[in-house]
Amino acid sequence: MVLEKLEKIKKEGIEEALEELSWCEFEEVVKEVFEANEYKCKLRFRFKEKKIYEIDVLAQKNDEFFCIDCKFWKKGWKKESGLKRACRLQEERAEALKRILETKKLKKVKVYPLIVTLFPEGIKSIGKTFIVPIFSLNTFLNELEYQSIEGV
Repeated sequence: MVLEKLEKIKKEGIEEALEELSWCEFEEVVKEVFEANEYKCKLRFRFKEKKIYEIDVLAQKNDEFFCIDCKFWKKGWKKESGLKRACRLQEERAEALKRILETKKLKKVKVYPLIVTLFPEGIKSIGKTFIVPIFSLNTFLNELEYQSIEGV
């Protein structure tokens, strides 16, 4: 079903087709983009540290992890304050995940907080959290090796 909707993107244009996805399908698309870039992924990953956390998509390649929050916000919302709050919460999740992973793996890992949006937000990052629109996600991943990004 998701692939059928992606075919529609080719015919109708990305914005119109993406707006027809549900939030669950949006998370699936994000997962599929990471998997196409050789990441192992888990949807709606839950873990407990001091409290219970949920990550929309957890993507792993070697000792690098992306802690991904998918924001399926429609156009026209006042989102800058919402994005700031979402980035702060995403960094909190990423830091908690890093502590858990390093305890279990007994070695250092890199954890990158990331928010994937439906549409461009005009902001590329807040703090250590990257903000990437879905249609730029593959390019972002392909250019990672040329960027010096800092995780939590």
